[in-house]
Amino acid sequence: MGCFSYWDGFSGGAVAYRNYHYGEQEPESGFRAHVIKLHGSIDWYLGDDERVWRVRDGDLYPSTSSRVLIYPQAIKYLATQRDPFAAQFDLFRRTLGSGAENVLAICGYSFGDEHINKEIELALQHTGNKTTILAFSQYLNPVLELWRELPWAKRLYVITGEGLYVGNEGPFFPPANGEKWDWWKYEGVTRILNSGAEACVL
Repeated sequence: MGCFSYWDGFSGGAVAYRNYHYGEQEPESGFRAHVIKLHGSIDWYLGDDERVWRVRDGDLYPSTSSRVLIYPQAIKYLATQRDPFAAQFDLFRRTLGSGAENVLAICGYSFGDEHINKEIELALQHTGNKTTILAFSQYLNPVLELWRELPWAKRLYVITGEGLYVGNEGPFFPPANGEKWDWWKYEGVTRILNSGAEACVL
C-alpha cells in the first residue's frame, strides 16, 4: 500500500462528517490526491442533524437509515443539482478546468452518463488545458472511440484488456494467443500505476 494522504471533503476517521460545502475552496496543499465521488458512496449517510456522514459498515452511530447516493435511474441528472452532489460536480469542473497539470484516472466507470462525459470533453477542449486522462476500461467503447479522434487525444491513455491506446494509436503491448490483460480490474490498475504497462508484460 502506498499510504498516500488524500482529501475527499470529509473530516474524521472510520466515522467522518462532510466539512466541505458548495463554493468553498478545497485545500491546495497537504494532500497527494483529491478524491471526488460524483454520485456519492455506499458509506455516505444523511444524519438526523442534516449533516452528511461517512460511516463504516456495522457502526451503530450515527444513524445510517438514509443513504446519500445517486442510484442509476432516470432522474439521476436532477439529483446532481442538489448538495452534496452539486458541490462534487463543482469541484470536478473547477479541477478539470484549472489549467494545472492534472491526471484524471477513470476506473470502474462505463461512460454511460452523458452529463459526466460532457464535463470532461468541455474541459479538455479548452486551449491551455493540461489534464491527462488515464481511462481503465475492459475494452474500447463508443465514447472512448470518439475521444481518440478529438484534438486533445494525445493526452488520452486508454488501458484495456486488449492493450494500451495512446490517442488514436495502439494497441500497444497486446496480449498473446487471444488472451486479455486484467489491466482494467482493480489488481491490474494498481499494478499498472505502480510499474507501468511495459513492466506488466514482462
